[in-house]
Amino acid sequence: MTNFVLHVVRADDLLVLRFEFVNLVLDPDEGSAPRRLVRAAPAEEALLIVHFPPQHIAEEAFQPGTVDFARASVSRFISGESRLGFRLPPDVQALPLTIDDLLDWDRFEAVLAPGAREEPPEDVAELGINMPLSHQTAIELPFRLTLSPGEHCRWEHRVRPFASGDRVEVWHTRLVAMSGRPLGAQLPLSAVWSPDHPDFNPVEDQFTMSLNHKQRSEIVQLSSDFSLLDESNFHGLDESQSRRLEALRFGRSSLLLGENLMLSALGGWLRVRSRFDFPAIPVDLFVRMEGHEMGPFSGGDTEELFSLSDWSHIIAMGRDQYAQTVERGFLFPFGHRADLVTTTERTFVSNGIMAELQAYLLQRQYLIIQEPERQYHNNHGLPFVSMRITIPVTPELDLAPAGNFVPRVGQAPYAFPVRATDHQGSTTEVRIPMVWVPLNEMGDLDHVRDKYDQLSRVDFFNQSVAFAPDDNQAIEGRAGSPARPGRTTLKALAIQFEHGVVSAAAGGPSFRPLMKQAEVHLPVVDHLGLSTRGASKITLHPAYVAGGFAGVREGVFARIVDGLPLQLPAEKAGGLLALQPARGLPPGLPVPPGLELNGLSLDHGAVPNVDGLVQGFSSPQVIDGLAGRLLGVIDLKDIIASVTRSSELPKLETEAVDGGHQVAFKWNPPIRKDSLPHPLKPAGEPALSIAGTLFRPNGSRSAAAPARAASADVDGILSDVALSFLDVLTVGFSKIRFHTKTGQKPDFGAEIKNFEFSGDLAFVNRLAALLRDPQARGSSSGGPTVVVTPEGISAGITLTVPTFDLGAFSLRSLAFSSTLSLYFIDKPAAIRFALSSLEDPFLVSYSVFGGGGHFALTARTEDTPDAIDVEASLEFGASVTVNLFVATGTAQVMAGVLFATKGKQVTLAGYVRIHGCLEILGIVSVSVDFHLSLTYQRPNATGRASLTVMVRVLAFSKSVTLTVERSFNVDEIPLNSSFGQTVSQQDWRDYCDAFA
Repeated sequence: MTNFVLHVVRADDLLVLRFEFVNLVLDPDEGSAPRRLVRAAPAEEALLIVHFPPQHIAEEAFQPGTVDFARASVSRFISGESRLGFRLPPDVQALPLTIDDLLDWDRFEAVLAPGAREEPPEDVAELGINMPLSHQTAIELPFRLTLSPGEHCRWEHRVRPFASGDRVEVWHTRLVAMSGRPLGAQLPLSAVWSPDHPDFNPVEDQFTMSLNHKQRSEIVQLSSDFSLLDESNFHGLDESQSRRLEALRFGRSSLLLGENLMLSALGGWLRVRSRFDFPAIPVDLFVRMEGHEMGPFSGGDTEELFSLSDWSHIIAMGRDQYAQTVERGFLFPFGHRADLVTTTERTFVSNGIMAELQAYLLQRQYLIIQEPERQYHNNHGLPFVSMRITIPVTPELDLAPAGNFVPRVGQAPYAFPVRATDHQGSTTEVRIPMVWVPLNEMGDLDHVRDKYDQLSRVDFFNQSVAFAPDDNQAIEGRAGSPARPGRTTLKALAIQFEHGVVSAAAGGPSFRPLMKQAEVHLPVVDHLGLSTRGASKITLHPAYVAGGFAGVREGVFARIVDGLPLQLPAEKAGGLLALQPARGLPPGLPVPPGLELNGLSLDHGAVPNVDGLVQGFSSPQVIDGLAGRLLGVIDLKDIIASVTRSSELPKLETEAVDGGHQVAFKWNPPIRKDSLPHPLKPAGEPALSIAGTLFRPNGSRSAAAPARAASADVDGILSDVALSFLDVLTVGFSKIRFHTKTGQKPDFGAEIKNFEFSGDLAFVNRLAALLRDPQARGSSSGGPTVVVTPEGISAGITLTVPTFDLGAFSLRSLAFSSTLSLYFIDKPAAIRFALSSLEDPFLVSYSVFGGGGHFALTARTEDTPDAIDVEASLEFGASVTVNLFVATGTAQVMAGVLFATKGKQVTLAGYVRIHGCLEILGIVSVSVDFHLSLTYQRPNATGRASLTVMVRVLAFSKSVTLTVERSFNVDEIPLNSSFGQTVSQQDWRDYCDAFA
């Protein structure tokens, strides 16, 4: 409780102090000289508290080159009052009220805050950070940071004004050591309190200062928070843990080393330099630390509480002259140790007004790379075994707020120059932006990750990178896998990085770099000339990342994001495989049919079903991305069996040859022999084989290797299968083959093993003998024909039977033909057997009777009633001539029928034609021609009758034609309708009138 307050102001040397007395009151004896202060309660302690005006002004600091100082407005805050607390010795009962006695502080005992002690206080309640009590020494210098001298220091100052010539020294008091050490010796100081401490509701700084709120908070905790390593701040420790905690506490350094501390009415002077070495806390102790039981944890073996390692500050007469802080941290996500150095210095700058110079605080930040090179030998999630930052210090960075930040220069993220060494020992020069993370913020990387996501894509400008090792050492333990240099090296357009959490060694980062994905040029794409696709995206396969090649099958190391869809165009496989178009690829590429390459393997190159390959095909599955149809209608996934061996995968290999690159591919997929889908049936041991090569020139030429043009050579074979056509026709094939080569005509062949008609078409089996042994019947063949169109390929043969005459019997134009059509588009294969044709029917005559016809059967590989088309026609008739000398006449009668089905469309047509002509003496002739036809094509039936009569007398002639045509819709006539319902009364009257 304050008993007396005295304000002292001396104009000569600007001494301005306020004295506050506790348990000291003015002596009531007014006659005493000088007047005295006496104890109000003799048995209680008496205190003298000396109050100083504010000792520091915090000014806004600017980044050089970013401010127009002619217009700049400098923000500033003034600190609060400072005070020194003293305790009167017990034997001093009175204090003379003179300036000499009030300033003789060596007589008194300093009253310090608990944190100002060089040894932890005994009272547990005083171990932590507490606001100094009103009678305890508290010097706010710099702003919002309260300092206190150590226990073995004293204050030294002049009692009377000191003049030198016509100048008077400003009154000030200086902190010195009690032991009489020189004034320049380092003095123990303690930062005992700051409102920026986490327990006192800190707020963000309103402008940039020499120290930010986070640094002030750490300075206080590092200097004076004795509870941090006290056993009372931990729970559940065993004896071993208690001993280790004591060792950490013993090695802690907490004092600030001051070289100069002075207080005055115009502000304070301070020169301090301190290096903090707060120990890392083992995880097993950290989780028992009060307030840290639930983390966040960095994931390492130890946890760091602070990142600040150095603090230097020079203040003169309340104004900052120089300040520097060093904070420890790491560069995310690559883990290089880097210290953030923030330097604030008062510099004279022209404000543009009459060349006047003013002193502003200019602040600079830069990073010092403490660990230029990081090794990643056991990190399979990264294409690089080491990364070295090639500069020791960054350029000046844009000023950043407290905590983690993206280093920027000129508002753009700064890209660190890095020399990256890949798995083959090759180096790549690249520039990589990173995030700086303070040492004590590695337990919560969510915000860091969000910041880095915007920077994670790094341009590599088509430099070659080995994404996995491919030497003997890399594949050790994988028997039968020879070294294949260059198989994992790809040209990288860009790589996107991310991080993984690891259990780091003490002092190391808790994260490690990983490759999220890379944009690369795959050799299979480049050599096939797929320029329209651009770069492909790959990721490292999780199985490879987890254990390298020792933990993965078949040398798999990467996945192709979104897959690389490839197709074998149907015109290059003779219709064996009619596939859906591949995405983004130009036509005409001879590559595995309808496959989606989705992985990269050291042993096999680009592969499909990479996960199945890694798992050893332990579960039934079809090759990923398989699309397309066999013979136009059969889904490939229905006939390709589960791949159980790597030898059953498509092989796609590229190699450099003279003048260019050659891609060789081969695929012999397993066939589901016991469960082939309709209409395919086994006819022995079914097999499918696609093989070929593609050469693509690179423009080079030499005498030994002249320039070559692009070329392709493809073979496709489907063997030992049969096609069933609606259970009425089965055709067995020994082989269906196709070969194409650039510059040559496609070669297509189908070797029919057998065929058999059944059911209603069994009668056609007799024609099979003609196909099997055409020469036995004296037939001739027009030779096999192959026709290639954009829709497909047709191959066929025609066997013609020679004209046969025997007396009055004649057989002409009899031919048998067979055609097999395989389509590239989504259309079923078809086979056609025909006896003559509608345009060229066979002819049969005997005496006055004659006729002809044709028959054709087309069967498609569809499991529907419409899969069979039948077409047949038959004509017959007679012709008679009568000559009676006076009169000559002829009569002809012809009849015919045509039946055809095409899909669901049925056509039935028939006709009768009667023609007669009579000529008398060559003067008069009369001819009559009657034609009656009926055509039915569902649902319409049409009847047409015509009668033509012509009379000619000498040179004059006249003809009359009467025609009647009727049509009706069969579907509109009720099946049980009566005659009256079918024919109207008016139609019936017209019919009767016609015969009246």
